[in-house]
Amino acid sequence: MKIEELAEEKRKKIRDALIKEYAQKGYAGASTNTIVKEAGISKGSLFNYIGNKEAQYFYLISYILDFFKDRLQTYMESAQVPEDYFDKLLFRSNMKIRMSLEYPLEYKLMFDAYMEEAPEVKAFMAEKYQAFAALSMQSGKDRLDEKVLKDPEDRDKLVELVHHLIAGYSANFLSKRSKLTEGELADVLEHMTEELNGYFCLLRKQFFK
Repeated sequence: MKIEELAEEKRKKIRDALIKEYAQKGYAGASTNTIVKEAGISKGSLFNYIGNKEAQYFYLISYILDFFKDRLQTYMESAQVPEDYFDKLLFRSNMKIRMSLEYPLEYKLMFDAYMEEAPEVKAFMAEKYQAFAALSMQSGKDRLDEKVLKDPEDRDKLVELVHHLIAGYSANFLSKRSKLTEGELADVLEHMTEELNGYFCLLRKQFFK
């Protein structure tokens, strides 16, 4: 029996145990014994439900990426999303960072996975990142009307530039979050938002009519 076939309550207990252990100790340091003890199952059952340590980690990262994608979509549908291209990107960036405050273990695990040096994890994350980046960039192109640009041929370059800018800011914020209090995190987020908006203003002047 695979984990998808289990009752939701049992699946959640196993997932929570996996998230806690891998987020706290990383891919190499996580203990299967600790996971099965926390989840209340046997080691044989864990291997049967998901597989070995590599399979557990890949399952967990895939689940978290899908979870955050769904949460972001929910936030976007329930909020007043700006119409302006850059304001909309800034809004989405803030939503992603705020999710890191709401789900700190999950976000830490996802961030650590991108930094993981194990070859098998690096290969897995490269594939995941390429798929996510392609989706994000295509979505960005769809939202950016080339009619507002000084040169319509600059659209793809601008979307890629903005994508890397936001990714860099998000990574910088996540690298700091474990060292700061909630109040300090809020101040850092506000400062980074203002700074990012400043760069967006420069891009508006450079690329927009």
